[in-house]
Amino acid sequence: NGVVNADDTLAIILNYGQSHLKTSGQQELFSSGTVMYLDIPNGPISKGTKLIIPIYLGSSTSPAPNAYGIAFSISYDSSLVNNDSISISVDNSWLGTNGFDLMSVTKHLSSAQQIDIAVSRTDQVNQTGYGVLGELNVVTSDNISGKTNVADIKLTITSAHLISVDESIIDVTITSTTGIENIN
Repeated sequence: NGVVNADDTLAIILNYGQSHLKTSGQQELFSSGTVMYLDIPNGPISKGTKLIIPIYLGSSTSPAPNAYGIAFSISYDSSLVNNDSISISVDNSWLGTNGFDLMSVTKHLSSAQQIDIAVSRTDQVNQTGYGVLGELNVVTSDNISGKTNVADIKLTITSAHLISVDESIIDVTITSTTGIENIN
């Protein structure tokens, strides 16, 4: 009907992971551009701790220009993160107001140790800005067999694709993030 809303996500979920033979349009990959990163806390934490990790898009010196939607993945090590605890929230996103002019879809691929996320505005209006795009919620594993200290939980953003309302590609620089020195 020309209106993008939550009803449109059903087709995405039902057809997730399927491919097609569309060949028009070539996607460009960039090595510089709007920064995207996870703000993982440093320092020791206890096993079974719930972490709320901000996902940042843009910075004060390099805001995301004319942003409309973004899709990306976050990979993790399931021996250090409770596989059932992973979720994403975009309730406090600078890109828009969830349920009003912003919507998101997530797909947790536990066997691949990855969560895929897509966030899009719904009002056909680009936004330029920076700050918290959303939050990654995880619980550290409380079943780390035979280990007393685990160094460097690494969560990695991959395959970030940022577009404007006219589907122009906006380059993104993903900053690899490691944090949490150990789990006690």
